[in-house]
Amino acid sequence: MESKEQSIVGASAYLLYMRKSHKMSQYELAKLCHKGQTYISDIETGRRSGNTVKTLMDIADAMNMNYEDFFSGLGKYLDDEKEGKAWMP
Repeated sequence: MESKEQSIVGASAYLLYMRKSHKMSQYELAKLCHKGQTYISDIETGRRSGNTVKTLMDIADAMNMNYEDFFSGLGKYLDDEKEGKAWMP
């Protein structure tokens, strides 16, 4: 069974991966999400564990991703991470 901390770290790594894949800076993503750059940094480093579905939806919107693709990608990322498969942006 996966711990809450592992889920947070996995989600944080996925967000970092997706941001880099979309060739966005933290500042650009933060601006599109109406958040501060530090907020995005804290999510990506796992310092902010209060990620809400609304925040994740805002991030998906900022990356022009539909929610189904974004959240299914997150699930696949977490599954692959458990199996030791690394994703590179």
